[in-house]
Amino acid sequence: MPMLGPYKPWTISNFMSISRVLLLIPIVVFLLDDSPAGRYWAILFMAIAALTDFFDGYVARRLNQVTELGKVIDPLADKIVVGVIVVILVGLGKLPFWFAVAVVIRDMLIFLGGLYIARRKGKILESNQPGKWAALVIVVTGVFATLGARRFELLLDVLIGLSMLMLLISFGLYVKRFVEVLRVKSSGVNERWDSLTN
Repeated sequence: MPMLGPYKPWTISNFMSISRVLLLIPIVVFLLDDSPAGRYWAILFMAIAALTDFFDGYVARRLNQVTELGKVIDPLADKIVVGVIVVILVGLGKLPFWFAVAVVIRDMLIFLGGLYIARRKGKILESNQPGKWAALVIVVTGVFATLGARRFELLLDVLIGLSMLMLLISFGLYVKRFVEVLRVKSSGVNERWDSLTN
């Protein structure tokens, strides 16, 4: 796939990734309000953030706007948004503390691993699809946790379990890819690299 040079980083897809982080402002405000109206507004902005997560990757591929900056800010935006939402919901007593710990530690390990790969290999790994699905499932979990209705308690438990499963699967795939990439010699064939990073 063609990639834009480092001097053209500001693309539509990158702007969408950045806007996802900016959407945290109303999300946080309405979550902390914790009124019936505030909860529904928070859910609306969560849904918009989730849509930007889907469309930024689609737009980047469709318009050939894949950039090195985009490879960084897209997954970073996911981690920031998911992490902040989960931590606030834990603070409000709507999600268990251990869930936030699992989400934050997993994301920190992946982020630090990505930095290590970038330093060692001079390459930036794109987020994998299971990681994207994990982020989406966590956001959906956050939506039902925000609602806080008793009739959703069983569904919320199922979503928390599904979130943990997706986190474990995506983390395992990240670790596998990190190990494979580290084994590739710097002078290796480009096709071999591409097969590991796509």
